[in-house]
Amino acid sequence: CDVVVIADVLYNERLASVVGKRCQEVLERKPRPRLLVTDSQRFHGTDFLAEINKGREVEDALSWESGLLTNVTGSGILIKEDQ
Repeated sequence: CDVVVIADVLYNERLASVVGKRCQEVLERKPRPRLLVTDSQRFHGTDFLAEINKGREVEDALSWESGLLTNVTGSGILIKEDQ
């Protein structure tokens, strides 16, 4: 596969850790696919990095890149108590 997309699943720290493990498995494939992970609600988007970066040298560590999609129209409700 060329691209793996992981979206709308980073709801808590435990789940984010499992996602990190699966991301590591994806990145071990040959040829190495592109990996896109999104966290539109900003729940635990960076928590999976601890798992995926285990055993990596500092210079090889993966990092989170924030971006805003301006040409996308979405819908949803932000519930303050959930944040």
